[in-house]
Amino acid sequence: MSPKLRGPLDVSDSAATLRSAARVLRETAAKATPGVWAAEPVREQAWTVVQVDGCLGPIQLRRGDAEWMALMSPSMTEPLAAWLDQVAAQVEVARRERRTVREDWLLADRAALDFATRILSASGVPDEPDAEVAES
Repeated sequence: MSPKLRGPLDVSDSAATLRSAARVLRETAAKATPGVWAAEPVREQAWTVVQVDGCLGPIQLRRGDAEWMALMSPSMTEPLAAWLDQVAAQVEVARRERRTVREDWLLADRAALDFATRILSASGVPDEPDAEVAES
């Protein structure tokens, strides 16, 4: 079952949202302990997230939470941010060329835009272009 489209895509706003989310991903990852993370058991029902060459901290988590945090370590930042930047560039090209965007591409764009909006919401960054993004 394919998702329903919710009206026309405002390409200028979506490109800014995508670029803002890519920036937030990069800035947030830069503040985190770098490297690849792994989930390690502490005891039967407690897990922690460790870095390849040491522990990130003494926190104890449920196994699924630790595995999720390890999966989304800072090493995942650049591929995700590059994906958002690539979709933003495609949106801007379509807008400049005044092309009609095919529905399958629009659905893919909406997935990237949904991801970007959730990143901005989780980070507390408003879902609107900032001065840096608007100027680029």
